[in-house]
Amino acid sequence: MCADCLFLDQYRVSLVDAVKRLLQPKGKAFVFAPLRGNTLNHFCSVAEKNGFSIQRHDNYDEQVWQFHSKLKNEENKIYDENLHYPILLILTNKENNMDLKQS
Repeated sequence: MCADCLFLDQYRVSLVDAVKRLLQPKGKAFVFAPLRGNTLNHFCSVAEKNGFSIQRHDNYDEQVWQFHSKLKNEENKIYDENLHYPILLILTNKENNMDLKQS
């Protein structure tokens, strides 16, 4: 499991590489991260190009979702879901190929 570590461009490929090397074939990694603009989507793109299938879940826990909704409605001046709300990604290793693709 990792959390909120997708936003640094220079480490995204290395993170995908580390996850790939640590997982068994068909293994799963759970990643929690906010959107932070396009950083989550960029990570998903690199992961898919390197043999992962990805399931994305916005509403993965009722308590977390209710708290998120409350903050979004009542604290919209300080709460920015783009920066603060973690999306759950479940990465499944489809391949056993260690050759990492960069883009």
